[in-house]
Amino acid sequence: MGAKKSDTSVDKSAESKDKKYVETPLMKQYYQIKAVHPDAILLFRVGDFYETFGEDAIKTSGILNITLTRRANGAASYVELAGFPYHALDNYMPKLVRAGERVAICEQLEDPKMTKKLVKRGITELVTPGVSINDNILNNRENNFLAGVHFGDKSSGVAFLDISTGEYLVAQGTTDYIDKLLVNFAPKELLYLRGKKQLIEAAKLLFIRKGFDNTTMSDIATESGLCRRTLYSYYESKIDVYQAVVSNEMSKVLERLKLVAALDMPIQQKIMELIYAHFKVLKEVIDNNGTLKSSFFRNIWYLEHFRKDFDEQEKLILQSVIMEGKSMGVFHVGNVKRAADVINYCMRGFEVPYISGRLWRGNTKEEIKQDTQKMVFGALGCVDKF
Repeated sequence: MGAKKSDTSVDKSAESKDKKYVETPLMKQYYQIKAVHPDAILLFRVGDFYETFGEDAIKTSGILNITLTRRANGAASYVELAGFPYHALDNYMPKLVRAGERVAICEQLEDPKMTKKLVKRGITELVTPGVSINDNILNNRENNFLAGVHFGDKSSGVAFLDISTGEYLVAQGTTDYIDKLLVNFAPKELLYLRGKKQLIEAAKLLFIRKGFDNTTMSDIATESGLCRRTLYSYYESKIDVYQAVVSNEMSKVLERLKLVAALDMPIQQKIMELIYAHFKVLKEVIDNNGTLKSSFFRNIWYLEHFRKDFDEQEKLILQSVIMEGKSMGVFHVGNVKRAADVINYCMRGFEVPYISGRLWRGNTKEEIKQDTQKMVFGALGCVDKF
């Protein structure tokens, strides 16, 4: 995988993203060709070597574990450089692609000995994780899917294509359903429309694949197809992006809770279904999302910081159901808000044991269910069963 970068290095990179280079003729040519595929690592042929510069060099040296050095660049002083011999292309290029990078190969289009001017160069091949047919890249034990996703307001769609086998699959459904398919099929490359919503989905997939610590703002910009300037106009830091991802996932839980609260059923059953839905949907979201799962069990309080808005909205849903039961004369509580707060706090206390499976050790689900009903109905002053 790529070299790890701290938030500090990302911030420095952001500050210098508009740095102006007074380039040598060779570097001017490099940047012109690089602009054709800005999201790909450009392997730039210079004599008997393929060289990478700037951000590409930093990333390449980390993935390939090769030396990162500097190249003189006229009045710009220097630019980061990492390279390898041309005959090692078949060894190094697959490593870059397997790390999830798009790679553009730039060759010399004329013999340097036949010209006194700058050698003409151009991109001769673009290799991406989802469309490669290189045997050194493909794993014959698994599919090499390219996925295309469209996120709609009411439903979303996804298509999977493996050009190495000719398999083509399509599906349509909820965002949760599409998420499950993406996790199960594990596409090597994902295509989608650009925008803030797509940025969040791209960041989520990166966090799942690489982990929060190993993902940089540059990675997120590349994966989402946005320039870093646009990314930073949406979010100031990786923490902000992560918070947006978590909030987006937790909103799915809230939508399900709102649907339960609107159901036509006995009020005692409704309050219990609301509580059961909280645990069931939260577990589904976390199990299907490596981003949340790792944080949930590694540092529950860190995740709680991002859940503040979710908890407040859930309490309002609980209040509405408790108030409905109180107006019907079924629930006997003096302070509806306090009752909702207490139930919410208790639910949060049960989350880790429930999601980890520890809650069921030595107990049957029916026993846990009955004890939960006794506690909830006792807190609400309700003794009638439904």
